[in-house]
Amino acid sequence: YPVSEKTLIDTYTTDSSFTYFTNELKFLLLSDTFKTITTFPEKTLRFLQTIPNNEEDNKELSLLIRFGGACGNYYSQLNAIKSYRLDKPIDYINKYVEIFSKIDTYYRHTVLTIEALQKMSLHKDIDVGPLAKNIHSSYDNFLIELNNEWLDCMKQYNFKFNEIPVPKQVDFYKDHISDSDQKIVVIISDALRYESGEELLKEMLVDTKGNASISHMMTGIPSVTHWGMSNLLSDKPISLKDGKLSIEGILTDGTKNREKILKINEPSAKAVQYKTLNTLDREEAREKYFNEKKVVYIYHNHIDAIGDVSKTEMKTFTAVNDAIEDLKNLVTKVHASFAVGRVFITSDHGFLFNYNVLPEASFQTAPKGTHLKQGNRYILTNDTKSVSNSFQFNLSDSSSVTSDLQIITPKAINRYKRKGAGAHFVHGGASLQEM
Repeated sequence: YPVSEKTLIDTYTTDSSFTYFTNELKFLLLSDTFKTITTFPEKTLRFLQTIPNNEEDNKELSLLIRFGGACGNYYSQLNAIKSYRLDKPIDYINKYVEIFSKIDTYYRHTVLTIEALQKMSLHKDIDVGPLAKNIHSSYDNFLIELNNEWLDCMKQYNFKFNEIPVPKQVDFYKDHISDSDQKIVVIISDALRYESGEELLKEMLVDTKGNASISHMMTGIPSVTHWGMSNLLSDKPISLKDGKLSIEGILTDGTKNREKILKINEPSAKAVQYKTLNTLDREEAREKYFNEKKVVYIYHNHIDAIGDVSKTEMKTFTAVNDAIEDLKNLVTKVHASFAVGRVFITSDHGFLFNYNVLPEASFQTAPKGTHLKQGNRYILTNDTKSVSNSFQFNLSDSSSVTSDLQIITPKAINRYKRKGAGAHFVHGGASLQEM
């Protein structure tokens, strides 16, 4: 007799311990568990472990199971948070590293599986729309609540970011490069935020030939490429004049200038773009950039190049995956082909990403005035007469630059209204994800 999976579930309920699964039964059980996953994520994760999964048999089923696992991990982590209010700024940094960043990771995983499922014709009993909607809205709320509390805490400490006892991006060269007697390669991947670094670490640890570890440091504000790249270049002071940064009189923009700055401390140092390096064969690359060179900086730009363009910003999470794959392969290549024993991978800044179209309340009118620099997450200025509904603090309290300029940032994860600017992927401000 033919098996009626629907009758089995109606008779024995979805909580029964089935020992044999048809594909139809798997679909029905997944459909049911998606309805309760927000409240009982751990139950879902246990259930998914009981379902045999062979991607070759049914790619749709395999992707739905992966989606369920990502959702279970996401809600398990999110539901465990009792409060976003902590005592001191360092507490927020530590808890972001240990816990909050994992919510960013699991959200990214769920979004990627949602995007893949949207390209499929799903089983008639499967509707991931309501669950996807809940995931997006809950993540938006997470970002708002967490960063509201973080910035309220910083307000109590007068936004003295430099006084937080945490490793600073501006000390990277001094702490890790200047006194080393090894050949070192530094890979700087634009917008590779902390949670993506953790995922990259897991990928690299699969290779048992080497060892790898991760630690965190905090960028300054504005959390943008121009500033982050400058912070990583040297142990010499950074100067600001007419909106441009320089070290020892050399502007910090561009690969050629950055190489000149690196040569101040290490005359053999080289700087190269990842794309340029990829065009060279092994012998050419070794001769030009690695032989007899003690310090080499490689600039990798994929996440920011995709996310920071309004036409492509919705592909941000795919770009993160691609960047992780690039970097994993690059490290293997650097070790194997260029005889480099020590590699650092770091970034200039992180980012905020909201998949949903944000409500109008998330966009603020930027304070009027004549400003030195302006983005959708920060303003650098001395003209503060019209500042309201924003945070204001000293640039010198959030960077190594001596200046009387002020930084203005919008509330929590809000954006300043800017014509033509992207709204989903942003950076420059003071959220934990950006810093």
